[in-house]
Amino acid sequence: MNREKETPPLRRIRHLYRVFGPYVRPYSRQILLAYTALLIGVGAAALRPWPLKYLLDGVILPKTSVPWIEWMDPHWMVLTLAAAMVLIVVGESTAGYLQKLLFAQVGHSAATDVLERTFTHIQTLPRSAQSQRSGDLIVRMTGDVKTMRELLVEYQQKLSGYGLTFIATALVMARLN
Repeated sequence: MNREKETPPLRRIRHLYRVFGPYVRPYSRQILLAYTALLIGVGAAALRPWPLKYLLDGVILPKTSVPWIEWMDPHWMVLTLAAAMVLIVVGESTAGYLQKLLFAQVGHSAATDVLERTFTHIQTLPRSAQSQRSGDLIVRMTGDVKTMRELLVEYQQKLSGYGLTFIATALVMARLN
């Protein structure tokens, strides 16, 4: 049996970043801004339980050792904590929107750059190299570039978002107890 050695997945991904990384690098400023928005969104999501904690500890079940809760009027505390919750949710939503918008712009711009270079290369090939299947090649390339965009930008964004959310949630849970 003639079995070809399969390349390990991590090596294939590294090779993909090596080949297509130069198309993403011009957008490093947007990527940095998107990661900043991601951090703000995850931080705001981690702050969401705190107003509820202070509401429970200070108003509903008064049992706290936090000095500002003891001297604050319960009506004002509810109003202040509700306003804090609204600000946290607005901040989280705005940061999430900006993060998704920036990552989508980077993904589409990099994919457009790859497609432009590929189509230009195909058009400069001599007529003898272009067969009747050039349309098939272009359709395949378009689908492959979409997959490449997902791997280079979108999956990386999702993985880092999930990782940061897990870490922030673990820290908040440890702090709340």
